[in-house]
Amino acid sequence: MDDGESVMQPSYLHSIRRYVIFSFVLFLAFLFLGYALAGVLEFGLLELLREIFGDVGDGGFDPLFLLTLVFTNNAVKSFFAILLGVLFGVAPGLFITVNGFILGIFVFEVQQEAGLAFAAAGLLPHGIIEIPAVLVSAAVGLRLGYELVRHIQGRGHIDREFKRGVRFFLRYLVPLLLLAAFVEAFLTPIILELVI
Repeated sequence: MDDGESVMQPSYLHSIRRYVIFSFVLFLAFLFLGYALAGVLEFGLLELLREIFGDVGDGGFDPLFLLTLVFTNNAVKSFFAILLGVLFGVAPGLFITVNGFILGIFVFEVQQEAGLAFAAAGLLPHGIIEIPAVLVSAAVGLRLGYELVRHIQGRGHIDREFKRGVRFFLRYLVPLLLLAAFVEAFLTPIILELVI
């Protein structure tokens, strides 16, 4: 079976399942840590975001612009989590922890300001697609880091693993990130209007 065929089947995702599980556990741990610390410390994340982007709810963002912005941001960061994974998996590990921590703070601050229903409505519609896609991307990077160690020991195949990971990302994860960006730009605002 060549590399192309292996990516076409669930076998590749199955082969990185340990890294996927680890990514989700690490993400959830730092999500809860960020949420817990936000209740003790005042991070002011929402105020910072408003200073940078303004109030998203004021209609200032064109949905197509928002879709492009969100998709490009997530796709580029996810790709670099894979690409930099060859540096012993440090970058994807940081990518997971930082994103989990910041999201935990964000959820706490939105919940405090607008309520839990609003926070859930603003995150879940696109988050159930986006977060797994991003975390699987990071898992690919972690696998590459492990494969580099094996390669140094004369047992791994870093080139083959890198090609498989990038093909899987382009074929499956990029479309999911695009779908998540579409939901965030076009559907999430509608859902939020219903919750307000």
